[in-house]
Amino acid sequence: MAREGANGRRQYNRAMKLLRRVHMYLGLAVFPWVLLYGVSGFLLNHPRAFPDHEVRQVAASHLADTALQSFPAPEEIATLAVAELGVADGRYTNARYVNDAVFETHVDGRRVDMAVTPTGDSGIVRFLRVPPDRSTPFNGTRRLDLDEGTRRVAQQAAVEVLGRMGVKTDEAHMRWGPQIEFDVQADGRPWRVRYNLGTREVSAFPVEGWPGISSLREYLLRLHFSHTFPTQANTRTLWAIMVDVIAIGMAVWVLSGLLMWWQMRVVRVTGAVVLGVSAIWASGLALLMYEVFKY
Repeated sequence: MAREGANGRRQYNRAMKLLRRVHMYLGLAVFPWVLLYGVSGFLLNHPRAFPDHEVRQVAASHLADTALQSFPAPEEIATLAVAELGVADGRYTNARYVNDAVFETHVDGRRVDMAVTPTGDSGIVRFLRVPPDRSTPFNGTRRLDLDEGTRRVAQQAAVEVLGRMGVKTDEAHMRWGPQIEFDVQADGRPWRVRYNLGTREVSAFPVEGWPGISSLREYLLRLHFSHTFPTQANTRTLWAIMVDVIAIGMAVWVLSGLLMWWQMRVVRVTGAVVLGVSAIWASGLALLMYEVFKY
């Protein structure tokens, strides 16, 4: 009996040692990816942090004695809107401004955006790089009505397929169709043209691609937004696979951490308090955000 207990203890110790190794090496493996996600997420959440363009603050003195110093009271605009909308009793509640006024112009080859608070006490001016010219030889042709028969037959077939699945309908509009891609020569350079069979829209870009990303900030944000698997396998496929791998790895890392915490009896109570507070806070904030998403 004692020997069986000792064997069981040794197996348990081996399992916990393996768990600690998995947790450690998995943490090292996901570290650069989590760091990349954290940095890009911070930049996304703070548009004015580490800007890749010139930024100037608008002070109250800049707005003094102008129409931007004081916008009409929200109640005044709400009264006019209610009258125009024909609301029966003409009543309204909770009138307020919810965002800044934004102005745009172009100066010295740069786009200039100015955001001003409705209270007229502050604002910000951003001098943005004008995107490179992406005109194509086909700019005048945005839509081609080609092979309408194929599109019509496909829509009829969609109605039939939905019917077989118990969804009865008389029509099914092809909101987005498969894209046909082909290369052509125009204006002395090769172009890659895409035609969407559903929308009948045409787009084109140089075979070698458009000019690259202009700043590290833009590059990190585009990495952050890259998601889903492309129709055809390419570099984006590898990125999408790694997103899945890291997501699974983080889940395993967290679960292994929970198991390791539970084995340390001396910190079980403290850990349970931290875990409980975090779970309550996360759930509560998620519910509050659910209400925000309604608007």
